[in-house]
Amino acid sequence: MVMGVTDVDDKIIKRASEMNISPASLASLYEEDFKQDMAALKVLPPTASLRVTENIPQIISFVEGIMAHGHAYSTAKGNVYFDLQSRGDDYGKLVGVVPQPAGEPADSDKRHAGDFALWKAAKPQEVFWASPWGHGRPGWHIECSAMASSVFGSHLDIHSGGIDLAFPHHENEIAQCEAFHQCRQWGNYFLHAGHLHVKGKEEKMSKSLKNYITIKDFLQRFSPDVFRLFCLRGSYRSAIDYSEDAMLQAQQLLLGLGSFLEDARAYMKGQLAGGSVGEDQLWERGPTPGPTALQTGVSLDPHHKGVVTAGVGPSREVSREMAREPSRQPGPPGSPAPGQPRRDAGGPRSPAVFGAIVSYVEQFFETVGVSLAPRQTAVMPE
Repeated sequence: MVMGVTDVDDKIIKRASEMNISPASLASLYEEDFKQDMAALKVLPPTASLRVTENIPQIISFVEGIMAHGHAYSTAKGNVYFDLQSRGDDYGKLVGVVPQPAGEPADSDKRHAGDFALWKAAKPQEVFWASPWGHGRPGWHIECSAMASSVFGSHLDIHSGGIDLAFPHHENEIAQCEAFHQCRQWGNYFLHAGHLHVKGKEEKMSKSLKNYITIKDFLQRFSPDVFRLFCLRGSYRSAIDYSEDAMLQAQQLLLGLGSFLEDARAYMKGQLAGGSVGEDQLWERGPTPGPTALQTGVSLDPHHKGVVTAGVGPSREVSREMAREPSRQPGPPGSPAPGQPRRDAGGPRSPAVFGAIVSYVEQFFETVGVSLAPRQTAVMPE
């Protein structure tokens, strides 16, 4: 996995000016804050992190390569644009229908309204670098294309990002990379994630809309495992509604899974006695040989809510068996009601089947990064 840090972004330049610090200093603060939040959510760090400011020569060379193949042009003002006419019908193959370009200002030096910037001439008070076209800075899309190519070369397997990046960002990345590398297909798959919405509102959670909660504030109330379960219960491709109820449901599911593992282990040790177990039926309803439900689900639709159901399902089957009526005859005074397990010493029942299912559930949630250890499930909201 590779992460590009776009540290000369327009918003960063504006905010740095307001704070009277350099854009690089502000970007560094944001970068470190982001790393801390990801670590707190148990997100593994990328194997490579690249910064735009440390790759300017590579980006300039990438622009020159696109120009050399006849897919870009420079202007007298010092701008460099990608020539969409040179792509023909290939432009738009990711999104299908390309939106009409917005109106351009009267002083635009583009050949066509849809052409996009590879290099922008410097404006007053902006960060700039020297280039063959004069002082300026990279365009948004070219930064990612150049840095991704420096790591992966001329071919990429999986590219991910939010659904709002499909156009124009990812479409433009494809155009740039295929023009530079002279290939027919730069990326095999694009995975576009839905946005996090505020439940009951047709708007995504956004800092600009002031309807957000920070990761640090969230983790004051819920564990990172609760957040992972919350995400896994939805489809990665669709918008997910964030709400207090949804988080509490995910928390209860996590607590229930932890309780299941505790009871199942006690049952196998004979510390939790119950009725007879239909071992053959339990095994049929539990994990089966061959590809697991997790592998099958991920291959069809990564992070689909059906995948987490495959992990919860076996635990529910075992829980039902443990709660079966121990006996149809009334027990002695003080014994559990019919249908409730007896918490007394007894011989272990079906340790092989129970052990296989417990191992399956543990490995399943370990694979998706959810810890079922008691210390992780004991976090309760105030």
